[in-house]
Amino acid sequence: MLPPVIVPTSPLSLAARAGDVAACREALAAGVDADVNSALRVAVSARRTEVVALLLDAGGNPSPQDDWLICIAASTGDEGIVRLLHQHGASVTAQANRPLLEAAMNGCASMCQTLIDMGADPNAVSARALLVAVKLGHADAARVLLQAGADPSLE
Repeated sequence: MLPPVIVPTSPLSLAARAGDVAACREALAAGVDADVNSALRVAVSARRTEVVALLLDAGGNPSPQDDWLICIAASTGDEGIVRLLHQHGASVTAQANRPLLEAAMNGCASMCQTLIDMGADPNAVSARALLVAVKLGHADAARVLLQAGADPSLE
């Protein structure tokens, strides 16, 4: 289960949720919000790619709380944000390849492929990911996992 969603209350987090890059820049410049990481989590959850890039460049941690951010992004199928987080140091193998499991659970076949291309191991968790994809009827995700070498005999 993914961590609970942060309810934005600070000017930076509110701007991040809205995807307002200019307001985020202003809040960062004014120093009105010391918690860039909370705003980053809000931006990832809201799928605000430009804001995510800005906050990462402003020093946001791409892998706090055991890399939940990349798991959240993978669960939404947002390849752009996954790539940004990965480029800034987040691990696609976080939590025993949880990002791959999240992508498979949500039927995001292209995200499964992206994560595998970035180094996710289709047999570390993908045995469960494969099982989940099949049980949930996500044939395309299951096909990607099988083509990447997921072992269907593992449970």
